[in-house]
Amino acid sequence: MRFHVINDGKTFYEGTSLAVAQFVELVRGERDVQQPHNLFRVREVAAEEHYCFQCFGVRWFDAIYARHPLWKTIKRCRCCGKEVFG
Repeated sequence: MRFHVINDGKTFYEGTSLAVAQFVELVRGERDVQQPHNLFRVREVAAEEHYCFQCFGVRWFDAIYARHPLWKTIKRCRCCGKEVFG
């Protein structure tokens, strides 16, 4: 079983992920919780098949839908990383 070992709070053992280090800082009170600066709120993330104009083929895309109906949808190709807005 893999686990993360946290050191004395000043240095972390090699291999500890950044997310774990930041979580431990939040739990210890060393870091303040920040308010989100991005107003884009996600309603749904879905996998969809679309034609990619960079890969030149039908590929799977991660489609991110916003809560606000006037904001655009973001789609990112899983193969090459090309982003499409619309």
